[in-house]
Parts: sequence; structure tokens; C-alpha cells
Amino acid sequence: GESFSFRDPWGIRPAFYYSLSPKSVLKHFVGADFFIIKTDKTLQNQHFYDDYQYYWADKADMKRRKIGANLTYSILLHKETSRIAFIPKVGFGVRNLDIKYNNIQNLSLSDTPIDGFPFFSETPREGTKFNFDLDIKFVYKF
Repeated sequence: GESFSFRDPWGIRPAFYYSLSPKSVLKHFVGADFFIIKTDKTLQNQHFYDDYQYYWADKADMKRRKIGANLTYSILLHKETSRIAFIPKVGFGVRNLDIKYNNIQNLSLSDTPIDGFPFFSETPREGTKFNFDLDIKFVYKF
């Protein structure tokens, strides 16, 4: 079967917000968030996609790096008498994704796998591209 193991994945995502209506009950925020995500993993008996082609390998080490920035808009939704609130956020920006494979064992070309999500595009995700972020936070006030 297919499997993988992670080696020290990490990420950081600082965010900065500015209140557009600090005295209003309904809080609107604009902001910016920046992200760096590093994932190293070993793929075993698995398909992978590189340079418009599917491959199969008994084993391969993958290094994935993603950096980027988004401009965001969010709103604090709550009732004054409630301890629960929601903060939906939407953001648009740019990101750069770099994926490298090395230490590959028994590499062979492969047909498109029939598992997974068929509605994803097969164009490479690597490089600098447009980024969309959708987030919701659930808040409980103690």
C-alpha cells in the first residue's frame, strides 16, 4: 500500500490586523498574513506528479516549501450577551511553492491514478501563483 512519513514539518503564519471600526459593535478588520511552510516526507509505494507527468516510486524523499502573503478582510460576528463568536476571514495574495524529489528508488512512468480527487487540475502547482485563503475562527469568551 501507499504510505509516507513526515520529518520535522513546521510552519509559521504571523498575521496583522487593523480595525476599521474600533467603536462599532460590529468589528471589521483588514490585515495581512505571511506564511512559510516546510514539509519533508518520505513517500513509499506511491504516485507523485512532476513536470506534467505521473510517476510511481518504491521510495522517494519529497521537500516542499511554500511562502507567501495575503491581504485579508474579516468581521467579528457575535451577540453582546453571548460568550461565543465567529470570525470569518477571506484573503487574496501570492504564494511561491517549490517541490523537489530526491533519493528516488525504482522510478517508473505511471498512468493517471484512479484514486484521489479527479476535479483537481493536473497543471503543476509549483512556482509563483495567485493565492486564496478562506478561514473561520470560533471564539469562546471566558
